[in-house]
Amino acid sequence: MRMVIQNSARLFLPIFVVAACGVLANDIRLFYATGRTVIPWVGVVMGYIYPPDDYFLPRKEATVSAEQSEYRIEYTNKYNGGYSVEFRFPGKMEITESVKTDLSFRCTFLAADGRTLRTTKIDNFVAYSDRRGSIGGAIAKYEVPKDLPINDKLILRVEIYGNSRRKFFYEHPKATLAVVKTSDE
Repeated sequence: MRMVIQNSARLFLPIFVVAACGVLANDIRLFYATGRTVIPWVGVVMGYIYPPDDYFLPRKEATVSAEQSEYRIEYTNKYNGGYSVEFRFPGKMEITESVKTDLSFRCTFLAADGRTLRTTKIDNFVAYSDRRGSIGGAIAKYEVPKDLPINDKLILRVEIYGNSRRKFFYEHPKATLAVVKTSDE
């Protein structure tokens, strides 16, 4: 009986290894073609080692104005991993400085059919300088597929509140909201 098990293992082990390599290779091709993977960790590893050209590009952006306090952004999450909704405006300041505001943001993530999937709120937003020469920060963070789905149409509704909201946006007319893929480190 022991001999039968050993012979079976010798026969099936190479077949299993070849099949596993085939599945992995197909998963890598699938990741680059669609952003989806069968094996969840493949997308994270491939995004870290050799990310596709659009991996860190904003999924969607919207310009913010003083006249409007609510924004609706339609987008899809193309890759697994971390994402953030960022509020940014042009400017320069030292890395150790910050801009304190009385701005509050409510982000509501909706499915295409209108169901609420997730809601976050941040009060008294504080902005920091980044290496790209803009000032801003995350107003919501989430993980795909843990918190929100991948490759499904989503609607992000952002509401901006604060006594100085209009004044702030007149002083910073090129402010934007963006949904971006974050590093999975």
